[in-house]
Amino acid sequence: MNYPNGHYHPQNHPAPTNELHPNPNPYPDYYPNNNDPNSYTEYRFTDHMNTNNYDTVVPISPVKPSKPQKKWKGIVSLAVVCSMIAAAIGYFVYMNGVRRAIPSVPAPIQTQTSGGTFFQVDDYAVTITYLYEYELEGLVVHTKDYLGFGIDDKLSPKDLAIAWGTVAENNTKIDFHWNQANRYCSWTPDENTDYTPVGGFTGIGFQFSNNHILPANSDTWWKLKAVRRGDHVKIKGYLVNVDGSKVDGTSFQWHSSTTRTDTGAHACEVIYVTDIIQLP
Repeated sequence: MNYPNGHYHPQNHPAPTNELHPNPNPYPDYYPNNNDPNSYTEYRFTDHMNTNNYDTVVPISPVKPSKPQKKWKGIVSLAVVCSMIAAAIGYFVYMNGVRRAIPSVPAPIQTQTSGGTFFQVDDYAVTITYLYEYELEGLVVHTKDYLGFGIDDKLSPKDLAIAWGTVAENNTKIDFHWNQANRYCSWTPDENTDYTPVGGFTGIGFQFSNNHILPANSDTWWKLKAVRRGDHVKIKGYLVNVDGSKVDGTSFQWHSSTTRTDTGAHACEVIYVTDIIQLP
């Protein structure tokens, strides 16, 4: 007569017992071992035809019931976490860019012009007045994203610090320690650095600019977001004055520098950009 799990057990008699487990389930595959409650010994009847022969059992090597394997789940989870960390590090390294030098980068070109444009930004009526048509080719030595909710951040989501001339040419020989914050750009010289190749301390200020970039359209906006340190770019657009006002009398002004020889406050270029071109 067949019984559960393919073993033969008499219906009206108990299954084999042991001292620690006198009343086991009559039909399991395994019975707990005396000395190890976590492992089991399998018992089978040796005389399948004689249901009265209950003492003829053979203990088989202790085994543990099979359990679902979780090892692969742990390995897969670890691999996913490692991949996410690697992707985050790769993205950070990519967006941080590289320190680079480029020779023979020309100074910016500006040509007097007129005109402008008008648009609305939130509650501000914004007027853009063109001062000069502007073309800036240079080495991006630092970038700074501004992701706030103020009108300045919405007009210009990213500043680009760009160098040309001997500063761009010596950017790997001299570590200028470029830094941007609060719409300013600064450099911190090493104590023993020789600035003679770039025209001294004054030469640095005359061969780089911190630029507030106002994208003129969505295509330029995306190009701007992709610019990173070490890029060689050409920027086309206009040096502009920005004037914004709200109905409650609140106002906002951003007026561009129009010379490369000024430093300090108000020395930044405000550029209404119509195109950004990546160069080798």
